[in-house]
Amino acid sequence: GWSVVGGVAVGEGYGGRDWGMAVGRVKEAMVRVPHQGCGFEAAGSAFAIAPDALVTNRHVVEGARILGIVTASGHPIAVRSWQVSKSDDLALLRLFEPLYDHPVKIASSPTVPGNLVAVMGYPLGGPLTVGRGRVLNMTPDPGTGQEMIQASVDILPGNSGGPLVNLRGELVG
Repeated sequence: GWSVVGGVAVGEGYGGRDWGMAVGRVKEAMVRVPHQGCGFEAAGSAFAIAPDALVTNRHVVEGARILGIVTASGHPIAVRSWQVSKSDDLALLRLFEPLYDHPVKIASSPTVPGNLVAVMGYPLGGPLTVGRGRVLNMTPDPGTGQEMIQASVDILPGNSGGPLVNLRGELVG
């Protein structure tokens, strides 16, 4: 028999069709975030949460003097403004005009150990990739005490700021 954890069957295979459906729309909402700071260049990932707003990690944009995004089709877009969280490693980017018809939706229920997840991003500044795995554990962040997701997914430099999504393509982390 199947065990159901958080609405997803544990033991379910990594079927390409399921993953294709889960990440298809999320791919449309993904961008690369190159930026220039004081004498350095860096890159990370971000994803749309509203037609004109994206989320990334604070450390992806910290120290940036100039900030823009590059869409999946390779078009550079200027960022109007950005704000960083003082308590979390998060940043909100605002665009000059709406760009995304299908922003990433937040999961209606929390993820739990055993659930299938995918991480998306632009590792090492290269093309968009999708890594698949399972939630292993939920642990408190040593700095903030907030719950963190541990998953069996490879994260490389440049993946920072990308979403962790469930089989429905909803944001879980």
